Amino acid sequence: MVNPKRAVVAACLAVALCAAAGVATAAAPAQIGGGPNNPRPPIAPFVTSPLPDRRVVVPMVFPVLGATRWRNGYNADRGSHRHTGIDILAPKMRPVVAPFPGVLGFKTQTFWVYGDNGYKCLGTHLNDDTPGTNDNRGTRDFMFAPNLRPGDRVAAGQLIGYVGDSGLASGPHLHFELFAPDGLLVNPFPSLKAAGRVTAPDPVLSDGATR
Repeated sequence: MVNPKRAVVAACLAVALCAAAGVATAAAPAQIGGGPNNPRPPIAPFVTSPLPDRRVVVPMVFPVLGATRWRNGYNADRGSHRHTGIDILAPKMRPVVAPFPGVLGFKTQTFWVYGDNGYKCLGTHLNDDTPGTNDNRGTRDFMFAPNLRPGDRVAAGQLIGYVGDSGLASGPHLHFELFAPDGLLVNPFPSLKAAGRVTAPDPVLSDGATR
């Protein structure tokens, strides 16, 4: 069971920040329908041509807790491809939380949320090391929050996993992508800039519910 109070507070905080900055916000949230237990991940294009730089402020909670470093690296030319998201640099094992309420999907190193607002997000490079090492032998307990299941509903600010340097990452960070209701990429920068912050994630209890 999700925590609607936290979701509403987080969304309202982000909207207030957007209004203060004079930036237009996304359309009013609409509930999504049911789906498979593990929804398919949204897929970003692997292209060398410039990506559409669509900008909208989606009310959300910043997905990484604590101090971070990040910049607008969306659409950056990486030689073989364009960068499809924004890299949020933080130490390994820093908590990663759901940016908005919705339905969770995940696989090794990666999660995605089908938001109740119609938007989708994807985060990757979650931790795959035993804490204090670079052994690539960490268990699921060091990658994802306990008791999460594909298809679970999550609240904004709910613990999902932990920052890592898995895959082809050159250092610990969360690669964060944002998709519009039509399935096309959106530049996450305005939404992250306006995002509300939580000081501690909502935990996941033994039955999969949040506090």
